[in-house]
Amino acid sequence: MLAFFYALIPVVLITALGWLLAKQNFLAADGWRAIEKLVYFIFFPALIINVLAGASFETVPWAMVLVLIGSQSTLALLGLLAKRADDGPRKGSIIQSNVRWNTFVG
Repeated sequence: MLAFFYALIPVVLITALGWLLAKQNFLAADGWRAIEKLVYFIFFPALIINVLAGASFETVPWAMVLVLIGSQSTLALLGLLAKRADDGPRKGSIIQSNVRWNTFVG
């Protein structure tokens, strides 16, 4: 449990630093948008590729990988069906849960 908190502390500190800099008007709003784009499209994918390049795949729990791939595929199918069904909140929550990158903390 302690290792989890040690891993989470840098994320919280960087987020707090960004919030503090934004409150102090360190950069204009356009500057923040440019930084967000750079991180989202360049730096974060590069980080993922770098980590995966050094990862050992001998101890991967393949059964869990297949279940997760199946779950994502099911969510994608539900998203497509919801997209055709209605424009209500259900559609948005299904599609967003399938396409957003929720791996920043992970």
